[in-house]
Amino acid sequence: MSWPANLTPDQLVAYLATTYGIARSKRTLANYRAGGRPTAGPAYHRISQTELVYPRAGADAWARELLGLPAASTAEERGRGADLPDMAKALAAKGGQQ
Repeated sequence: MSWPANLTPDQLVAYLATTYGIARSKRTLANYRAGGRPTAGPAYHRISQTELVYPRAGADAWARELLGLPAASTAEERGRGADLPDMAKALAAKGGQQ
């Protein structure tokens, strides 16, 4: 599928799942926007009071940051704990719950 440069929330949910294997709901995206933490979710543009879009390039950057670098082994993964993105650190502290 060819994805547009700007994604609606519905499109972003599908894009993240198919491109990166990241499962996020529209509700989770809304919580990211309302949470007041600018790095919690991908950047977006509000078009009107009820409409917004996510630039695909920003969604890609956010997804890559969330996933981090691939590891060749669990030892390598543990050794990079200091390099985990902030969101991954927070999830790890909560026991991996979303």
